[in-house]
Amino acid sequence: MNVAVIGAGWAGLSAAHTLKQAGCAVTVYESGHQPGGRARSVQSPNLSNPVDNGQHILLGAYTETLALMQSCGVDATKHLHRESLYFGTPNNTFRLRLPRFPGGRAGMLLGLLGALGLSWQCKYYLTRALYQLERKHWKISPDTPTLSQWLRNQKQTPGACKYFWHPLCLAALNTHPDEADAQIMANVLKDSLGNPDKGATDVLIANDLLASLWPTQVCRSLNLHLSTPIRRMRRSKDGFCLNDRYEHAAVILATPAHRAKKLLADLPECNDGTALHTQLSAFEHRPIATLWIELTRPWESLPVRPMLMLEDDPKRHAYGQWLFNHAHIKGSRNPHLLAMVTSDASALGSLPREKAVRYLLNQLATETDHACPMPTIRGHTLVIEKRATFAATPNLSRPAIQTPWRGLWLAGDWTDTGYPAVLEGAVRSGLAAAKQLLAGQVQSRL
Repeated sequence: MNVAVIGAGWAGLSAAHTLKQAGCAVTVYESGHQPGGRARSVQSPNLSNPVDNGQHILLGAYTETLALMQSCGVDATKHLHRESLYFGTPNNTFRLRLPRFPGGRAGMLLGLLGALGLSWQCKYYLTRALYQLERKHWKISPDTPTLSQWLRNQKQTPGACKYFWHPLCLAALNTHPDEADAQIMANVLKDSLGNPDKGATDVLIANDLLASLWPTQVCRSLNLHLSTPIRRMRRSKDGFCLNDRYEHAAVILATPAHRAKKLLADLPECNDGTALHTQLSAFEHRPIATLWIELTRPWESLPVRPMLMLEDDPKRHAYGQWLFNHAHIKGSRNPHLLAMVTSDASALGSLPREKAVRYLLNQLATETDHACPMPTIRGHTLVIEKRATFAATPNLSRPAIQTPWRGLWLAGDWTDTGYPAVLEGAVRSGLAAAKQLLAGQVQSRL
């Protein structure tokens, strides 16, 4: 079967890989000059080597991504630094580590008992909230649609919100708790804390560019057309015609939602198509900022953790939320690197670049002044992905993978995966679209 995949991000590439393995003739069209989508690499003249367009992490619960790596012959133990989930500030004001146990509740309980910086009242109400959520099978009542409303009902203390719920929500959903969908947050907790598999809550960080995890291997076997934007898609006798030039029997549309909406506008109108157009128009996007800092030598004196929490407070121009120290990432390609990450970087992105960088560097110096002085900075670059994620707000109607047009499927982290806009969601959507396409092919033969 002659299939087109439009978009070479993680959703499109996972779909193309699945179809290729099933024997389909697959052509991938990508508008950019490199694959990867929002997980691509960038080259800055201020840094000695390329970096990812943002510092990403995976979780042990990301089973489909790990399985995809295995199917490509990539050894996860060599390409991913893995350790138990750890929340902690550079100055040890707060510290929480989850031991590895089958089933997340036991690990969470032990982690909370040993947490530093939380009162016993904080620990009690936090443990009770997680226990009750598990008893209700990780379902949130529609009466408390936002995470902040649910936290108030659960009597969560300011300390628990500051050091646990708010950072976790911003990291997972890239949406402030006042706006965030409580049910999507519960889905994330279910697949991590509620997962019976040992290591589901582990943090996994690539020690090289994200493309090395599996996209590079997949692209080698695909008919990949880079710098080939698809601007028009119409029905043809045998399927679809792209750009009035490329004929395909079926299409998986794996672009960002706003681009998918433009392409679908050229197809014949139908009632369900109007509903889909409305869904695609409802997405609000959130930027993520990453300040990459290259030092003259590895900063090994900082606490021996690859990921540390920062105490963000936009009122005092402290916008950084996470600090990644590549000196403590096993097998790191560049141990001289630091990455300061700001999820939902709307406020930071509105500042002039030079001022934003200055604020971030001042915050870093303030929060690490207890440690050995930071080595000299060799260079830095600020990467802001303006459409990094969508706002995971309540009652957001996300499109299904199947469309009203026969032979056309959608893929992307914005489809109805139950996940927020994370890499695992993109992979799962691509796999699901490919499987539905193959199932439809078998059905048509019968």
